Amino acid sequence: MRNLYVIVFVCVGSALLATLSVAQLRQSSGQGGAIWVERQGPQLQIGQMGRGEVSVDLPPGATIRQIEPISRGWMAAGRLPDADGTDLFLIAAGEGGAELLPVPARGTARYRGQPVLFLADSELVGLAWAAGDGPREFAIWAAEWQEGEWSQPDLISPVGPGSQVAPAGAILEDGSWLLAWTAYDGQDSEVVWSRRTESVWTAPEPIDGGNEVPDVTPDVVPIAGGAMAVWSWFDGNDYRLKSARWLNGDWRVTDAFGGRGSGEPRLFREKDRILLLYPSVEPPCWTVVEFDLAGRRQREATVFKETYERPLLLVEEGEEGVLRWSTEDHALEWRDTP
Repeated sequence: MRNLYVIVFVCVGSALLATLSVAQLRQSSGQGGAIWVERQGPQLQIGQMGRGEVSVDLPPGATIRQIEPISRGWMAAGRLPDADGTDLFLIAAGEGGAELLPVPARGTARYRGQPVLFLADSELVGLAWAAGDGPREFAIWAAEWQEGEWSQPDLISPVGPGSQVAPAGAILEDGSWLLAWTAYDGQDSEVVWSRRTESVWTAPEPIDGGNEVPDVTPDVVPIAGGAMAVWSWFDGNDYRLKSARWLNGDWRVTDAFGGRGSGEPRLFREKDRILLLYPSVEPPCWTVVEFDLAGRRQREATVFKETYERPLLLVEEGEEGVLRWSTEDHALEWRDTP
């Protein structure tokens, strides 16, 4: 492990948040999005609700895809260029500073990236990623982290007829791992999934039965008794969202929802609810949907703002929450859903 240079700034609350430019924002799914990261030149700026900002020097060319809270601080996963192409990298940080962690064995792939952290009880237990020799030649892999070492990687999905991208994962109540991603099946893109039980991954299958229109950019979250997935689906004219709950071994898919051009769904898990944030093109807005822990929709709030800049979703105990952009806040005004 290699120590990284860490600078801690003593500034908290709104003064810290107002300085964030969130065009390259990554926000945690755990603890309701309580931690976030932004790339600023050669450094990561880490923010956490009610705490100071931390600046971490990055290896040259490194980018962050995911950040999550862990028991002693936070962990981030991304990729960085090397002599052969690109490879994975992991950073863990606590009160004593930040350090690079080892990554799973690479194999022969020139490019590795799109890492997905698997955390149990706020500790790292595994990692999934995409790897291959070109953008249309990615396979999906995973490995387990045990006592400071990586297992031999498992091949979840070999190279197929086209791209395999945008993996997202979660650990379910029963301890199994669930991974969903976008895979081209020779006709269009499908959201496919695989589940790991007793160290064995199931064969990938489409969540929505292999329809004939593109399904892309999934996110997943554990719910009571199973999992929920949300993704963007093409209705023949526009992209909208679909969701599905995995219960008793089957996916139950909802009708499409969201305005025209809805996409990039992001799920956040709190102790007593799940939140979904997504943008739409028509009407131009950002919407937050609240689900209970069984994945049933409860209420939603919409902020009408025409921007591709992704906001921070900030929800603290006892408050209705806000969407925060680099220049302004918008309080969430909730309405019940049918």
